[in-house]
Amino acid sequence: MIVLLSSLVQGVTLAQQLSVETYYERTLISPKTGTALGYTFRGKLCAGVFYQEHSQMFYGEREMTSQIEDEFYGFYMSGPVTEWRRASLILKARTGIANGENFMISPSVHADFAVLKRVHIGTGIAMRSILPSVMTSIRIDLSKPAKRIHYLAKL
Repeated sequence: MIVLLSSLVQGVTLAQQLSVETYYERTLISPKTGTALGYTFRGKLCAGVFYQEHSQMFYGEREMTSQIEDEFYGFYMSGPVTEWRRASLILKARTGIANGENFMISPSVHADFAVLKRVHIGTGIAMRSILPSVMTSIRIDLSKPAKRIHYLAKL
């Protein structure tokens, strides 16, 4: 029983791949920059956390301070729709708290391209408060998934 439980725990933890992503999102109201940390599981489904805030650095001529979303943080899930060589189309849903008081869900579609084995660049479109936004991102896979060890086969 202990061997089975140990095998199950190791199978789950070794199937994960840690990744970090930084992104820029341009909304109609203000530009945003964000960071995300996630795990990619078998089947290339990904889950993680993110933090995003409006970016003073990328403001244009006009500044709409009354409508700025100062911060947005929460959880995200994503999964591939289709893949072709080094490119993939990904559906992502972010859900969390905006400005410390409003619950928000932001669905998006991303095109991802693996520049190197562990470095990906991407672009996508999202919906934020019923308005479209455009995103660009860079993701780095920090670890590669280990090969699954079958303890039961050794018994």
